[in-house]
Amino acid sequence: MGQYVHTKKQEDLETFASYHRRLQRDLSGNSSCSDGGVGEESSMDVILTKEDLKMNKKKRKEFALSILALVDASLPLFLLYAEERDQFTKLMAQFAKEDDKQSDNDHQTPKRQPSHLYPAEYLLRLFVKIPYLLSEFDLKKNNPASILLADEKTQDFARFLSELIVFIQTRVDECFAGNYQAVEVDD
Repeated sequence: MGQYVHTKKQEDLETFASYHRRLQRDLSGNSSCSDGGVGEESSMDVILTKEDLKMNKKKRKEFALSILALVDASLPLFLLYAEERDQFTKLMAQFAKEDDKQSDNDHQTPKRQPSHLYPAEYLLRLFVKIPYLLSEFDLKKNNPASILLADEKTQDFARFLSELIVFIQTRVDECFAGNYQAVEVDD
């Protein structure tokens, strides 16, 4: 997720710079020069100000953190196959012990989250469940600051989810680089 946020931040900066170079060139009357053409902007709207750039970065980071939190919460509930749940319990207990030992020595060490331990295959499992989660989500009973209460937040969520899926598709080899460990089932 960190790589996604960093890469998209760089793309936003490049789009911002390109747009402002073209704008400056157009204002100076020199529109014959080209630095990439009209279709260079990403699928998002043109970022007009530094404030827009900062806001987009903040929203994307919040989206990434929300997805990680959702993976953490849903892994033990429905993202793991039955055979993987025992492995998950043992793994989390092992890491909790190791984290406790480290925190005794270093009070700044953060606890490891399931989303940091499980590879991208589990993120794909979450993507498959998102329509179900959204259809079952009752806005009246849940947090009024929900991501889906405002049209703008819904559009941001859909845009960032789409960006993340395209990001994963274009980096399949990196995202799925043999990190998946199959559970050994005893007969």
